Amino acid sequence: MIRADGQGITRSWSKMVKISGQTTLSLHGMHGWGGFGVGIAAKYLTWFRLSLRPANAQEIAAGRALDLANANTAAISQEASTRAAADSAAAITVQNLTARATGLEGRMTTTEGVAADAALKVSSAWSEKTASVPGATAALILRALNDNGVATSDVALVASQIALLNVANGKVIPALAVRDGNIYIANDLIGGAGRIVMKSATHMKVIGTGFGSSNQFVEWFGPVKNSLAECTEAQAISYQRTDGQEYRGGLVGEGQLRSQKTTFDTGLSQVAIGPFVTNGKQRFFVVSMSFQSSGTRTSSYQDSGAATASFILERLKSDGTWTSLGTGQLGGYRYESGNNGYASASEPATFTKSATGTIQITDTTGGTDPIQLRTRITAISTPGVTGTAPRADQVTQILQITSYEP
Repeated sequence: MIRADGQGITRSWSKMVKISGQTTLSLHGMHGWGGFGVGIAAKYLTWFRLSLRPANAQEIAAGRALDLANANTAAISQEASTRAAADSAAAITVQNLTARATGLEGRMTTTEGVAADAALKVSSAWSEKTASVPGATAALILRALNDNGVATSDVALVASQIALLNVANGKVIPALAVRDGNIYIANDLIGGAGRIVMKSATHMKVIGTGFGSSNQFVEWFGPVKNSLAECTEAQAISYQRTDGQEYRGGLVGEGQLRSQKTTFDTGLSQVAIGPFVTNGKQRFFVVSMSFQSSGTRTSSYQDSGAATASFILERLKSDGTWTSLGTGQLGGYRYESGNNGYASASEPATFTKSATGTIQITDTTGGTDPIQLRTRITAISTPGVTGTAPRADQVTQILQITSYEP
């Protein structure tokens, strides 16, 4: 019988059962039932642990099971088994280290095994080491398999946070961490011949050396491709080539006279370039702005709306005042949710929302006097996402101005 003395009560039970003539025993935990008495609502239990063990000599003599749930105990158990048949063989070892004190428990389990089956033409080897306490588990899993001549292997690290550190000059230096499904890099990311590929459902951006239809790109942004060899100038939204050519916002630059500056400041930021020289030819001015926020929610949530902003491109006149060359707006709004608005502390969800905008100006005024330009955000609104956030959202705002004269 369970006393009805309030919710949130944790209890433990133990029972000794004599079994004879049976080779198997099933243990079932009932968690919800109703119908016991008129007007009595269904009751629910949450089982934290169910276990089955042989009775010890003291319990057998006393004729009842002893409640060891809250006793302070420490144990080391080891099991090993081997099996060999006409066409197969297997060996496995299991070691358990367990400590319990006042209802707390820590456990370390190591399982290692090998198997081979000549009839199935399969051989395997595995090792799994698991450390666990209530509410947290860390594991290292190694597996190797040969299935009919096809050999594969994998290593898995399982933890709430995974860190990579190295020792340099006698100091331990953090290099990389994996947390909440994100990768955090503590220092420089130095690449060789590889590429960084970032994909959404429709678009992708690639950064690296020597990729594309003729290995001509160091940076490319456009629709998703199955192969990097399919990246071409014709299908790019923007690109940068190994010979210095660029395409951004519909303008092609040869890299002869080019000035560019970027700010990552948030809010009503601004950035200026110049004074820079000019040959008096036709010039192209491009302003691009992008905004992105991402985060985690542990309760039901929804998007509060698109990020909006207005920005302006200005040129400094000889009298010291600024004159407008054009204005732009954030557009291309995109919102991606990891769990369609549902989340909880045990099932957190992630989201990403972003928007971009550009100004493109062709300057045919000529003249060889030095030019000074600036772009600034005149208004901005960045509605967030409702729900409980376990940590601050990550916000990236980029404002860039470029002048190019072929």
